[in-house]
Amino acid sequence: MTDFLRVRYLNLVTVPILVLALSAVTYAGELVYVQSKQAKLLSIPAFDGALVATVEKGAALEKLALQGRWVKVSHGDQQGWVSQLLVGPRPPLARESVIDDGAADLKQNARRRASATTSTAAARGLRNDDRARQSDDSVADYSALTEMEGFAVSDDEANKFLEQGMQ
Repeated sequence: MTDFLRVRYLNLVTVPILVLALSAVTYAGELVYVQSKQAKLLSIPAFDGALVATVEKGAALEKLALQGRWVKVSHGDQQGWVSQLLVGPRPPLARESVIDDGAADLKQNARRRASATTSTAAARGLRNDDRARQSDDSVADYSALTEMEGFAVSDDEANKFLEQGMQ
């Protein structure tokens, strides 16, 4: 083998190895954190890869390599690939609740549907903002409307009214 070919061969072999070694050093010790509810570590960088492990939200994973949209990570003594969409550079934020732990069950105390008045007004095309925009010239009496809705007419009364109206 000539010196030229020997140098060419060494360059073809050593340059990729050197590039891989340097890229591995770049990620050494860098942590990523699971952002979703769970992340599946897979054997290959594809969704059809064999499941290596399942990691919970907030778990710290050591980043080993990057390939497209996949990150090779180490978790404990296990290594696998996880989608970049499921991890981030910072731990996920904790959920905060404005309800204290001693609060009553919301499902029991929460209003499940609108009141009869609100439902009737909505069916007639009336909204709160429409009421607020009424001018002084056309004042609607919503208390009278509520009172009228409380009246019930029987079938007999309705038939009698129709008969009298036809004569």
